[in-house]
Amino acid sequence: AVGYGNLFIASTANPRVRVRVKFLATLFQAAGVLSMDVVVGDGATVGDLLAELRRVKPRAVDLVVNGDSIRNGFVVVVNGRSIDFLEGLRTVLREGDEVAIFPSLVLA
Repeated sequence: AVGYGNLFIASTANPRVRVRVKFLATLFQAAGVLSMDVVVGDGATVGDLLAELRRVKPRAVDLVVNGDSIRNGFVVVVNGRSIDFLEGLRTVLREGDEVAIFPSLVLA
C-alpha cells in the first residue's frame, strides 16, 4: 500500500481500479480530506475498500464501521445509490466509481 497525497494505492494486484471516496459532513473532519482516490484490486468490494481505508483514515472509518457492518446513523453510497439497495458491503467496485460516506442526517 502506497499513498501519494490524496491518492492511496491499496493494491498491487492487476488489474486495478481507481475509485473516488468522499468523506462528507462530520467525516470530513475525521478524515482530514474531503475526497481521495483509492486504487484497489479488480473485484474489490465496498467492504474491502473500507478495510483498506482503515489503514490510512482509521478515525473516519472507525466512526462508520462496526465490525462487518455500517453503524446506525451512517450511509455509504456508490454512484448515488445506497449500498443498502445494492449488495451491501459486498457491492463490487468498478473503475471510476464514486463512494460517498456521510451521516444519515445529511439526507434530511
